[in-house]
Amino acid sequence: MKFTFQRAAAFTLLELMMVLGIIAICFGVAVPAFVRSQQRAPLQQAVHDLMEGLKQARATAILTGSPADFVLRLEDRTISVQAVSGAEAENSETRLANAAPKGFTAQLSDELNLELLAVNFRDVLAANDEEARVRFQPNGTCDEFTIVLRSPDNQWRKISLELVTGLASLEVDPQRFLQP
Repeated sequence: MKFTFQRAAAFTLLELMMVLGIIAICFGVAVPAFVRSQQRAPLQQAVHDLMEGLKQARATAILTGSPADFVLRLEDRTISVQAVSGAEAENSETRLANAAPKGFTAQLSDELNLELLAVNFRDVLAANDEEARVRFQPNGTCDEFTIVLRSPDNQWRKISLELVTGLASLEVDPQRFLQP
């Protein structure tokens, strides 16, 4: 009886190592680029968070049929959206006690300067208030709100609300909103 060995078709260890090496190089190049694309610059992230928070507050008020507040706490720069019941709407002490974020929350970067923060044409920064609170009504109207942000590389953004519709608008040209 004679034994013959037949060679099976397979990959050699060298071929497998070369394929794994190519895959490792591809991941090494692609993953950092993907991570960088997912991270936003502080100003871009802040604009996104503010616009989203304002949109969420308006939608909450309209969909629940009761007022909702967009709250920007200046101490820790957190943004939140809070539904307001009828009793809370009248009682400011209860409003402050319920300042814990509910629903939408975000935080502005410490790298950004708040150049202007006004609610109902009152400068919140100059008044040294703890928070800026913008009320959205179920009919879509809202308080007046304007915020101007400046990044460390001197880029400016202004976000303001249209009172009748409660829709936010963004301006990126400081020449238009920094007039003396």
